[in-house]
Amino acid sequence: MPDGGIIVDTPGMRELQLWEDEGGLDLAFSDISSLAAACRFSNCRHEREEGCAVLEAVQTGELEEKRLLNYRKTQRELLYQSTKEVKLKRKTAASSKINSTRTRGYGWRKELDEY
Repeated sequence: MPDGGIIVDTPGMRELQLWEDEGGLDLAFSDISSLAAACRFSNCRHEREEGCAVLEAVQTGELEEKRLLNYRKTQRELLYQSTKEVKLKRKTAASSKINSTRTRGYGWRKELDEY
């Protein structure tokens, strides 16, 4: 690699995930974010919309197409990660609800033993 690189050995870890705080994508792709501010529509996805300043910048050579593709890929990865986290939270909440119901259900035995 011309700019160097790092190899990280992470024994026992199956995957490394993206971590984003508020505005992380905009910070990492500030060039695209500033171009997007000039898009005709505020909810522009920068794919086929007419009046998209980002696509126009790619066509004029101001922005490399590869940069836009990396932006889209990172967007998809963040969406996948957030969807995965929501599912995990729901599953955890459901299992804790089931466990608390089970615990309360066995309370009648304790009450009988106390008599």
